[in-house]
Amino acid sequence: MPIRLRLALAFAAATAIAFALGSWLFISALSAAQLGTIDSQLAVQLTQAAGYLPAGHPGTSPAAVSPAPGEYVVQVVDAANQVRGASRDAGATSLLTAAELSQARHGRITVTRLLDEENERITAAPLAGHPGWAAVAGVSLETFEATQGQAARELVIGGAVAVAVAGLGAYWLARSALSPVERLRRQVAALSERDRKESNNELRTILLSHLTEDARGIMLDVGGGTGLLTVTLSDVFGQVVVLEPDLRKVEYGAKRRQEVGFIRGSAQGIPVAGGSIGTLVSVAAFHHFQDQDVALEEMGRVLKPEGRLLLVEIDVTTVRGKLLRFTENRLMGGSSKFLVPDQLLEKVGHHGFVDVRLDRTSRGYVVVATRGPARLC
Repeated sequence: MPIRLRLALAFAAATAIAFALGSWLFISALSAAQLGTIDSQLAVQLTQAAGYLPAGHPGTSPAAVSPAPGEYVVQVVDAANQVRGASRDAGATSLLTAAELSQARHGRITVTRLLDEENERITAAPLAGHPGWAAVAGVSLETFEATQGQAARELVIGGAVAVAVAGLGAYWLARSALSPVERLRRQVAALSERDRKESNNELRTILLSHLTEDARGIMLDVGGGTGLLTVTLSDVFGQVVVLEPDLRKVEYGAKRRQEVGFIRGSAQGIPVAGGSIGTLVSVAAFHHFQDQDVALEEMGRVLKPEGRLLLVEIDVTTVRGKLLRFTENRLMGGSSKFLVPDQLLEKVGHHGFVDVRLDRTSRGYVVVATRGPARLC
């Protein structure tokens, strides 16, 4: 997945999480504010509850109270849990249970419950001037729930838009920010390709200087890509073959370079008979091998006795080598294992090769070795 897309998705996900958290906090605050307002209005209704007692009842002052608004219901409940007075539509059955009324006679309580398929907010408290009695006020939460639902829907829509805008914006910013890096990557890739072409003559000269007559049979170029170097050596060997894991490069090379044989495969499992290769070369590819020790064992297996191994590598002790390592491993997200010359010399020697020596090129170095005649296939 391109890095710009990964950054855009990560930013969109972070935006979604932040927006979801913010929305939850907003809905919670809105709910608390609405319920606080509702509870305050219910408390006002409780202070006027005595006005709903029948005319002539002690403590009743009908003229002092206006009827409760239509959405509110008010009841006055005596010590025997009987409704002794109520607003219109409040009913003759107490809105609260006996246990709840018992609590309300000692202090204010507030509950929310389902009545007639609607959630109701109910507050109750002792009725002033009437020991053992309770005033009860309730209101439907239909408007409250509608407001909450509308806010939630608008937040979902707004969140989707915000996440989309954030993702697109992050993608655009990442594209703008990474354009110089991607341009550098293309330039480095182009430079690498030009360097490969320009160094072919030099490498050809170096390779030929290390060949013997016994090594001029079949040459295998491990990790040879499209055969750009291999084809320049087709006049020296009886047969030249490229081993390349990338199918696209194999197909491209096979179409463009008829004089070169192509095999798809990896250095960790070379699909060639043991002892059949006179010369094995690998140009700027060894650092890509996932298991370099297994690759060297395979190289030794397929080489003939006295066959030559030539590993051309990038010298990461130089400025150019450090730049290429940084580009491959950091900018291009690779995991290449670059070795300094002494490390590669030692590694090759540990795998049964003899006469291991180092040669320098203008762009790197070459490790030259010979397969020992006593090596078993």
